[in-house]
Amino acid sequence: MAGEDITGKGSIPASQLKPPAVFEKASSSVAGPGDRVCIPEGTTGISGSAELAVIISRRASNVSTTDAGNYIFGYTCAFDGFAPEIAVNDFDKAKNYPTFCPIGPWIATGIHHNELMEVIMRVNGGLHQKGYTDDYILGIADAVSLVTSRYELEAGDVILVGALGGGGIAEDEEIADVPGFTDIEQIRAVAYPKYQHGDTLEVSIDRIGAIRLDVRYCS
Repeated sequence: MAGEDITGKGSIPASQLKPPAVFEKASSSVAGPGDRVCIPEGTTGISGSAELAVIISRRASNVSTTDAGNYIFGYTCAFDGFAPEIAVNDFDKAKNYPTFCPIGPWIATGIHHNELMEVIMRVNGGLHQKGYTDDYILGIADAVSLVTSRYELEAGDVILVGALGGGGIAEDEEIADVPGFTDIEQIRAVAYPKYQHGDTLEVSIDRIGAIRLDVRYCS
């Protein structure tokens, strides 16, 4: 977000950026192609982003950027689900509801981590997010190095590399539609629930494929 004014308090110079946050998603949040993404009870919708998922091939700890490719088994598509209204008080919970980490449809191998890939998300058939893997602040190898400097990973572990393109920040007129929230700064800090019951999401990445998901109230 360097250079972007996302809070109304001015933009953040690149020189003041901190290392990217790393957070965990529980195995219970994993879902697959065609599955529902469930809206948590008591919330008005969900947010989230199309992301590239990196599948780790073997035990990995303190991997260097130059060696990262030797620890990547392949790639797949992912949706990083998020409950913004919950995140105001509990960020980890907001990321970890069941079905909030759909991945698939399969693992694509034989792709070098420096190869350019386009990442797209469509909502009800309309383009919502679009970006390229060379837009990442940290490249894929850098991300593997960063995560393995904090965690020892095992074969089959998955790294979601981050969001590309598309907004996750509420506009002023959207804030009025969020029940119980009137503080612009508070809502902007966590994004706005965009996806509602009945919406269809599709994450597609060239050379990999696409995963289709249905947003639903599940309880």
